[in-house]
Amino acid sequence: MFTFSKDFPQAIKDYETFLWKQYPQKAVLKLAGDRYKLTGTERAMLYRGVTTFDKAVRRRSKLTNLNALKGEVLHIDAFNQLLTISSYLHGKPVFISFDGCLRDASEIHGKSISPLLPMRAVEIIISFLLTTGIEGAKLIFDTQINGHELFMEKLNKALPDFKLNPELVSSENTDSELIKLTKGIICTSDSVIIERTPLKVFDLARSTLEYHFWPKFIDMNNLAADTQI
Repeated sequence: MFTFSKDFPQAIKDYETFLWKQYPQKAVLKLAGDRYKLTGTERAMLYRGVTTFDKAVRRRSKLTNLNALKGEVLHIDAFNQLLTISSYLHGKPVFISFDGCLRDASEIHGKSISPLLPMRAVEIIISFLLTTGIEGAKLIFDTQINGHELFMEKLNKALPDFKLNPELVSSENTDSELIKLTKGIICTSDSVIIERTPLKVFDLARSTLEYHFWPKFIDMNNLAADTQI
């Protein structure tokens, strides 16, 4: 169980307030992080999980639910979704952000992806997708992530063992590729993609984990609401 610094809830509140006042995000992150002596994980949670009220509402309006998936093709931001699931499987913090999306606090920054990403993450996604009635799924892998070739090669070898065989695609710019789509549903927690896509977005990582386990996710909204002003 992840243990917060005692001032983490107040740091969330201060961070959101300065973002609302349009202070630069990275400067605010350093200010709040240094003032409350936050850990690296807590700083990552602020950066990835907290946004202003208007942006959170706008992103939430893009989210769709399980019932909308039937007969649709899913375009999956592969590393984005798989890393969140892998973080949970490794016992690392995952959390519900202000905009309702599940995210992780992992900081891979140039590390090889393969040791961090067990095939189990793919297996449980595919197992969940088999229950949804989708028409098909496309896993889009970002070539800028170190180790993507090795992981895709390993996944290609494993696919014949799965009842659902998603299409595997590599992309030099996953964000751009997903944003330009005009049909289907996108699976990602990337805030830029969510804000710019004309399509609906499904939180595949969160739904997959909720289907297979009994997770009690950290909710940044609840932490902020409990702060005494």
